[in-house]
Amino acid sequence: LLQHPDPPDEFERVRIPVPGLEKTDFHYHRGPLPYLPAVREVEVGGVRTAALPLSVFSTAASPEALTVGLVHDLFHVFTASAGLETADLRVLSRYPELDPTNNALGTLEGLILHEFLTGALRDFLGGVPGPGPAPGGRAEPERTAYEFCLVRRERRGPLEDEVIDYEQQLEAREGLARYIEVKALIGAGSPGYEPSRAFRTLSGRDTYSLAPELVRRRLDRLREINVKAAGAAWWRFFDTGMAIGLFADHVEPRWKSEVARGVTLDSVVERGVRFLGDPGDDRELDRLKERYDFDSRLEAEWAFSRDERRRRDGLLARLLGAEGTRFTFDVSDLIPEETWWDSGRFTMVWDPSAVDTVSRNVRIHKRGLRFKGFGTDLEFKDLPVVEDLKHRLFHVSVPVKGALSLEGDGNPFSLGLGAEFEDGLEVRLPGVHARARSGYVKNLGETLYIKITR
Repeated sequence: LLQHPDPPDEFERVRIPVPGLEKTDFHYHRGPLPYLPAVREVEVGGVRTAALPLSVFSTAASPEALTVGLVHDLFHVFTASAGLETADLRVLSRYPELDPTNNALGTLEGLILHEFLTGALRDFLGGVPGPGPAPGGRAEPERTAYEFCLVRRERRGPLEDEVIDYEQQLEAREGLARYIEVKALIGAGSPGYEPSRAFRTLSGRDTYSLAPELVRRRLDRLREINVKAAGAAWWRFFDTGMAIGLFADHVEPRWKSEVARGVTLDSVVERGVRFLGDPGDDRELDRLKERYDFDSRLEAEWAFSRDERRRRDGLLARLLGAEGTRFTFDVSDLIPEETWWDSGRFTMVWDPSAVDTVSRNVRIHKRGLRFKGFGTDLEFKDLPVVEDLKHRLFHVSVPVKGALSLEGDGNPFSLGLGAEFEDGLEVRLPGVHARARSGYVKNLGETLYIKITR
């Protein structure tokens, strides 16, 4: 912890030999803490705090890792303190991430923003090469706003209101954190900027000399959004939120105070747009589709969508039929169905960027997850987990060999036998650590079913 006014007792004060920080208060705790995730804003000792992995302070980390990591996560602390609405992750399993039309039009959104921003930032980017042709000139902001909003309006036509809200919340929360990253890099790359001794030691001079290249890389990601569904339900909104913020700097100087009051980013951009009405808007949309080769992109998305659906169905079948022992953890009794996602009694820690959605009710967590609260703690680490949202089940397969330990009411019991427990269950398997208050275990043949009742 850095400069925390009242560190919890589990932290001890340390001094670090970093020039410029010799007199700064650092407090350190070795090992995991249940309330402290690897990366996220979190409340520590009653104070909103940015959590960063220790790896960003390593000499092996990329030059910009500390610079952008600090400003990104400190911005999350700011938005949490300001009450900025977070994205409703319940929508993720309903997002049409494999819809070909949504993805082909989404790619056009990114290309329109990329073209404007590379032109607007041409002086800063200098001779940094990009993957596409150099911008021929600087597009007019009003024209870019019209084209972007026209394509976005077409893409969002069939989307549910909750899905649109989800997109807007992600763009505001995560997209603006990336906007802050880029603005910090632009500032760091300015000729008159000189970092402090401490910051130079921690991040290295490369961060500042490479700033134009680092900004270029972030802008170039706009060319890839939604291509073969890339980031379609998650990270693409980090990038479009960043880009809309950078674009808004050119069309509405007061946009930040408006967003802080709850106005969406795309509303800021759309406010000054004058649509032509039919058939004028239709003609302009057709012109944009031809300009960006929409038909070829749409055909490619249809082919990818078919292949990807088959791949996910096959992955689900392989995971449920994998060699070893399959376990099914049933948590449906812990929370009534109508309050499953709204209850604050339990939390689920998972990585939305590492999820394959098979259907509205089934998804695969490729890197595991953690479900905990009120005496229940299910931790699946670095192994795929199949989640059944409708029935509130977690399916996981582990190899037979290895230490398989199950204990109920303080006594070990066999995998092959059913058992009921009233005073505690603990399961230790490769990649799995589960604890609960009460329930029962039943061998169903194809799976070892563990029902948690309290």
